[in-house]
Amino acid sequence: MASPAPAADGAVYAANGGLTDPLLVSANGHGAAPRKAAHGAKGKYWVPADKAERRAAKEAGGEEGRALLFRKYKVKGALLHPYRLLIIIRLIAVLVFFAWRIRHNKSDIMWFWTMSIVGDVWFGFSWLLNQLPKFNPVKTIPDLAALKRHFGFPDGTSRLPGIDVFVTTADPIDEPILYTMNCVLSILAVDYPVDRLACYLSDDSGALVLYEALVEVGKFAPLWVPFCRKYSIEPRAPESYFEHVAPPQAGRVTHEFFNDYRRVQMEYDEFKVRLDNLPDSIRKRSDVYNSMRAAEGDQKATWMENGTQWPGTWIDPTENHRKGHHAPIAKVVLDHPSHGQHHGSQPITESNLNIGTTDERLPMLVYVSREKNPSYDHNKKAGALNAQLRASALLSNAQLVINFDCDHYINNSQALSSAVCFMLDQRDGDNTAFVQFPQRFDNVDPTDRYGNHNRVFFDGTMLALNGLQGPSYLGTGCMFRRLALYGIDPPHCRAENIAAEAIRLGNSTIFLDSVSKALKNDRSITPPPIDDTFLAELERVVTCSYDKGTDWGKGVGYIYDIATEDIVTGFRIHGQGWRSMYCTMEHDAFCGVAPINLTERLHQIVRWSGGSLEMFFSHNNPFIGGHRIQPLQRVSYLNMTVYPVTSVFILIYALSPVMWLIPDEVYIQRPFTSAYPMAVLHMAVNLLTKKGIHFRVTSKQTAADDNDKFADLYDFRWVPMLIPTMAVLICNVGAIGVALGKTVVYIGTWTAAKKMHAALGLLFNIWIMFLLYPFALAIMGRWAKRPIILVVLLPVVFALVALLYVGVHILLAGVIPF
Repeated sequence: MASPAPAADGAVYAANGGLTDPLLVSANGHGAAPRKAAHGAKGKYWVPADKAERRAAKEAGGEEGRALLFRKYKVKGALLHPYRLLIIIRLIAVLVFFAWRIRHNKSDIMWFWTMSIVGDVWFGFSWLLNQLPKFNPVKTIPDLAALKRHFGFPDGTSRLPGIDVFVTTADPIDEPILYTMNCVLSILAVDYPVDRLACYLSDDSGALVLYEALVEVGKFAPLWVPFCRKYSIEPRAPESYFEHVAPPQAGRVTHEFFNDYRRVQMEYDEFKVRLDNLPDSIRKRSDVYNSMRAAEGDQKATWMENGTQWPGTWIDPTENHRKGHHAPIAKVVLDHPSHGQHHGSQPITESNLNIGTTDERLPMLVYVSREKNPSYDHNKKAGALNAQLRASALLSNAQLVINFDCDHYINNSQALSSAVCFMLDQRDGDNTAFVQFPQRFDNVDPTDRYGNHNRVFFDGTMLALNGLQGPSYLGTGCMFRRLALYGIDPPHCRAENIAAEAIRLGNSTIFLDSVSKALKNDRSITPPPIDDTFLAELERVVTCSYDKGTDWGKGVGYIYDIATEDIVTGFRIHGQGWRSMYCTMEHDAFCGVAPINLTERLHQIVRWSGGSLEMFFSHNNPFIGGHRIQPLQRVSYLNMTVYPVTSVFILIYALSPVMWLIPDEVYIQRPFTSAYPMAVLHMAVNLLTKKGIHFRVTSKQTAADDNDKFADLYDFRWVPMLIPTMAVLICNVGAIGVALGKTVVYIGTWTAAKKMHAALGLLFNIWIMFLLYPFALAIMGRWAKRPIILVVLLPVVFALVALLYVGVHILLAGVIPF
């Protein structure tokens, strides 16, 4: 790829015909080197797929009269057609293989043969489900220059739609506060019109420490955000920027930037110290206030800085002030820039930069903690998102919303504008419900031991779905059209004069009025005055009883009663006839933190796969739900819901080495992952007890080792779900050892056919050991830092098992057949 050349509007394009994405670059060379995606968007693989559309636009008067805001590419026919042919050939071969196996049944163990036939049929079926939707992969790349040309004004303002950004966190311990605040800072600094952007932090713990951390963000952001804008800093999360970007050297950058960099870095270090000290500060402050009121017999409350009791969770929990039981909270930390005031503490003033003409305004920032009560089901993350959806409707009511997990941050400041390109494109923008971005992680070990990057899914399956009705919703980094979340049909099949009904949406008059305005596209970018009456209504829409008796969580908002609310929410929206888009960018849009510890990774997989099975056994089953879903899109959803079942048959095959202990029987095995059988077990329990998958926040806390970024990778934590894989490992180690022992004992008596069968069985035992190598490293704990230990240890164990078999055979020969 040729070196990119700067464009007039600050974006750049590679010289390969637009196959890479527009990137915001540092005009002064002070940004980070672009973190490039690994999707390999090269001209030799992709060709334009929208030439006819662009030709029609020119014939109709040029693109100036018709906004084409993204470019579409398809795989070259020289690659795609042979791939399709190969799939057809493999399908025929699989069918012929099944027919041959059934006609040539010579097994002495019918139950095992029958089970293997059922397993092979399932493998073939699941393979077909996986392949059918991949016949027409499409890559769609935003055209930011066209967006600016059509929606920008000469004075620098724009008519872009408003965006409400949702950040969700559930626990300040498992989800470190520093991660969450960096996520918020990257949002406040994103390259989008400030008056059309608002950020909402949902805190499901109701902890004062998170609110006061947000207040600290309100102090530091007036320094960080202008610094990012002035020097086009990338990425705009300070922790990532200072960690990944080499410090500037005097003489190699401008004196002004060098001084500003040192000043901002110093203030950020102090900001982190203040965040670390918050728990102690809150505890000491509360102790002082409580000691002053001890004579009055009050409980040990947790006190805010302004001398009032915190309505959420207290440090010393009591009734109505503990995690899972507290009042609703909604507080505006930074008001809308048009109001020109800060509701939190005053920003840093003594260290302000010489920003010149740089815009120093900040987007609106709001803290939300929905009410919790043990008498209600709070519906996990979906409930938190729906509370944010309603609260934001009262304040900013943006046409578009995007949600992030708190451990993600905006890695490309043009990311939000890129998603908007798809929403405003005149070809099918009005019928696009959401735009999904791939998920990228910057804490994964170089070998990606546990497959966190999931490249096949994000860089293969999602591009394939992009050629159908669109990708599924993946839980984070996804921009929605607000009306689609409200359960409204797309324009091409929407009834006229739709009313906002209280029976579906709840009985808040202000919220219903906001829905009516959204339907009429009658929105004000300035929120209403925030008085006590308005704040009371804002808190009312985040009470735990607001959903009761409405369609929230069913046909409105994010879906309830399932562990994977993302897949089902996307399915419900696709079922109404909406489409979605997949936005790929060379400079990754977002980055996050993945669990690199095996136990946490397996817990995450259990939740995902268990939730997928829950979807299959619900009214959202892809066979019966979604009456407007396209056929191949339905196939893809079916594949997403049944894939964990495959693990049952893989487990059977993987445990087949025990058959080495039975004379004359040798079976071929397949690789296996331990989390999926646990998901199947969870689903079986769910069907019997009606209890869903237990929601467990994936811990992002890392092992305490400042000298090793990947210390958590070597922290082994035993859990019962590791038993199946441990059994497979032991069986295969034993099988290889027994096979070597049998070779020593029987090699002179085996026929050529038996030798071939034994060699094949041993080959696949070794293949499984190769696939179990990451698991073996995991159970070694910190010894895994020296993998050579495992390479030496395994052959020694094989030899010991072989010697044990030979010894036992000699001692007991003629008594027990081996």
